[in-house]
Amino acid sequence: MIFPSRRWYLVAAALGLLALPALVRPGFAAVPAVADLVWIAALLVDVGRLSRLELSRIGMVREAPPAFSVGRAL
Repeated sequence: MIFPSRRWYLVAAALGLLALPALVRPGFAAVPAVADLVWIAALLVDVGRLSRLELSRIGMVREAPPAFSVGRAL
């Protein structure tokens, strides 16, 4: 599953602001549409880059917190 970063949401907000002039002048409606297409293309590029990442090379260690030991020695 893809989880967007904070920066991704900031770009979405900026694209929303970019659409405001289209309310006044309908001729500007193509600008946010093209910007959205570029934004979606950037998402697809990111997904392509992440799909080549070898997850087996990422180490992960989990240690249970002492609260779950219930009096037993860790």
